[in-house]
Amino acid sequence: MERTIISLFEGDREGTLAKTFERIDSNGTSPKAIIYFADFENFEFYTEELYKKYPDCSIIGSTTYVNFTTCGSSHQGLSVMAIFDGIECATGEIHDISTYPMRHVDNIKKAVSELSSTENACCLEFTSAFSNGEEIVLDTFEQGLKETGITLAGGSSGANPGLFMTKVGLNGKVFNNTCVFILIHNLNGKVFIHRGNLFKPTNVILTSTDVDCEQRIVYEYDNEPAADVVAKNLGLSLEQLKKDMLFHPVGRIKGKELFVAGNSRINPDGSIVYLSRIYNQTKVNLLEMANFDSAMLELSTTIRSRLGHPSFAIAIQCNSNSMILEKKRLFDLYTKTLKDNFTNFVGLSGYGEQINNVHLNQTFVTVVFE
Repeated sequence: MERTIISLFEGDREGTLAKTFERIDSNGTSPKAIIYFADFENFEFYTEELYKKYPDCSIIGSTTYVNFTTCGSSHQGLSVMAIFDGIECATGEIHDISTYPMRHVDNIKKAVSELSSTENACCLEFTSAFSNGEEIVLDTFEQGLKETGITLAGGSSGANPGLFMTKVGLNGKVFNNTCVFILIHNLNGKVFIHRGNLFKPTNVILTSTDVDCEQRIVYEYDNEPAADVVAKNLGLSLEQLKKDMLFHPVGRIKGKELFVAGNSRINPDGSIVYLSRIYNQTKVNLLEMANFDSAMLELSTTIRSRLGHPSFAIAIQCNSNSMILEKKRLFDLYTKTLKDNFTNFVGLSGYGEQINNVHLNQTFVTVVFE
């Protein structure tokens, strides 16, 4: 049985850190792994101090828009999950994510070699945002984890809206333009990764006809300025669309799966910048919010049907979804669903989600350990 301790503290950073150490040390043994999230302003301080205190522990973290754990939620401070037994793990870094992350693929293979087994193992990764590198990072992981059976889940790091910079941390070091990862082998049960959506497709289908994939810009849908086409189909003015962009992502449908691309901004020329790639001549659906209660019920029932005794979970969602849930006063109900179903959880709110070889947005990703 994995023993985990969750903490969430806010206030002056020295006091927050002291309370966190006290909470972790109350277990009486040193943790094997620490997963942490913090506000951008104090992230470097927490990263360095956690490693000074626990230098023999694998410590991985990210900046976040909001901390949310079993203990509550906060836009400031530090949230920590400390895992004391029941796992073995290995860590690594992938640099140059905006240009050529594949040159670091051996870091993944080295980490895999440090595990006694890849059965019931997952790769948890955090990628700094705004490098537009998530898709090629996932190509790197696909190569590095090839034929291991290790599943992958993670998120792009987060921060307050308007701050176009985020950070990730690993073992006392802070990085940008980097992906940090930890391979976790569950010694006592399975690992299950769940993906859920807050949105559903409408019957409006658009075709991207002018695209810059690398910069994630769609200039035109159906040979007209992208923002004009989206606004027209939604019955909104361009100003209304800009104001309510959170609520109007698009999605690619593949079989029964929905892959959401969230909006980043609308440019003066009417092009739309997205938070994940849309390729040229791709058909996308305009999306609308699904029923929140149904989404939470699906999350609970699916995970319970796959894992008999969930022990702890890492929840990852887009900061856009976090803001939507806050605006609609549903964020506490989301965290209550997690708390009711998992003994312990800690969550990241960032600029995207990754699951296996797909980067997407505005999606609920939950990594659950039995």
